[in-house]
Formats: sequence, C-alpha cells, structure tokens
Amino acid sequence: MPASAAVVAQGNRLALLWSNIDLPGKISRTSGKVVRVAGQGLVRTVQHHDPKNRKGPIVLPEFAVVMLTRRKATLELHTE
Repeated sequence: MPASAAVVAQGNRLALLWSNIDLPGKISRTSGKVVRVAGQGLVRTVQHHDPKNRKGPIVLPEFAVVMLTRRKATLELHTE
C-alpha cells in the first residue's frame, strides 16, 4: 500500500494481510507488524497489546482501493 494511503507505521503496513482489507467497505485493520529479529531477518508478529499499534478501522482513500483492487485481481490471475 502506498505510504500516503493510510497513516500507519511502516512495520504495520508491511504486515497487512488480504484478510485485513475490506475493499467494498474501503477500510483496513492492522493485525500485526514486521520486526527485525537477530539471526532470522524480518518476521511478521502479532502483538495485541502494543501501544504503538493503531486500533480500529483505517479508512482507505479511493486511489488505494483502486490500486489494491487491481493488485488483488493480478495476483488471482497468477495463482489460478
């Protein structure tokens, strides 16, 4: 997702799953973040009580919905 599409920390944007995104509703929710772990590299984690995690739905601007819709369609074509 473009950085300007939602005010969410970079680690949270990197951890977004398709199940976190409601395209018809034009919202997303964070469910984790990507952190660097020594000896493992980047790892997606879920930390429910992290005060830095944004709570509640995040409204997606129209350009992000269009971009994500196109991206999802492209991914579905390549996985069939």
